[in-house]
Amino acid sequence: MQARHMIQMLDSSLQMLGPDLEMITEINHDLGKRHVRYGVTPEMYGFMGEALMYTLEKMLGDDFKKETREAWEQVYSELASDILSAY
Repeated sequence: MQARHMIQMLDSSLQMLGPDLEMITEINHDLGKRHVRYGVTPEMYGFMGEALMYTLEKMLGDDFKKETREAWEQVYSELASDILSAY
């Protein structure tokens, strides 16, 4: 269930990229506040990032090039930073 929620969050965030980044930041701050209440620790975001990269690598295989990995790492890092700012 958590994996499904994470993929939905990533999908929603990616679709909102553009001129209104403030809305993504607000949504992620609210998400962070909820995660604090759920007992999610900041360290868990690193594990989720690693799991995301592993999954993408396994699913995309040879198409998961260095540049693609770096782009995904940057996107995940930015989203996680927004969420963690609520901590």
